[in-house]
Amino acid sequence: QIAHGSIHPMICFGEQSITMTTTTTTMMMPYHYSIPSLVATMVSLKTHLNITTTTTTKFELQRNFAFIVYGAIYQGMTQEYVYNHLYPVMFGTATTISVVLSKVLFDLLIQTTLLTLPIAYITKALIYRYSIREAIFKKYWNDIRNNGLLTKYFLLWGPVQCITFSVIPVHLRVGFIALVSFFWLIILSTIASKDD
Repeated sequence: QIAHGSIHPMICFGEQSITMTTTTTTMMMPYHYSIPSLVATMVSLKTHLNITTTTTTKFELQRNFAFIVYGAIYQGMTQEYVYNHLYPVMFGTATTISVVLSKVLFDLLIQTTLLTLPIAYITKALIYRYSIREAIFKKYWNDIRNNGLLTKYFLLWGPVQCITFSVIPVHLRVGFIALVSFFWLIILSTIASKDD
């Protein structure tokens, strides 16, 4: 017998709880993704730049806003749909090694390189008011070639996504990814802002 106060929400509400968890996670993404940008900004400004307070404040706000927009548009809602609805149709729902590796390889080699990271750079271009062409063909490509962007991404997210698709329950995946993304976005914000 389970005491009334200790009943897990998933037992009580089933699908409604999953929807509530997903909605809450999605709504929190913009705020969640702005904090790593602030951390990276403070670290890079402290160690690499010597600029005035006015410039620092403007720079932090613009950079932070870019990550809020990216978190709201892509990281929350889009990842929920892709990982929990689209991937099961494309690859199945099994947690076998072949299915997990198919999802991870597709995520790293196709989705990340052609969608996930370019959207971050395009979002930043729109906020900073430079062209999408410059965002992709200059900044994104430069970060891949000269700053180890994809290497760092693959080293972190390869193992994380193996865990995501094999161990983490479907309704907790986006939240788990958000937890790891907090640290990844500090790295991404630092890399993407090297030439600013």
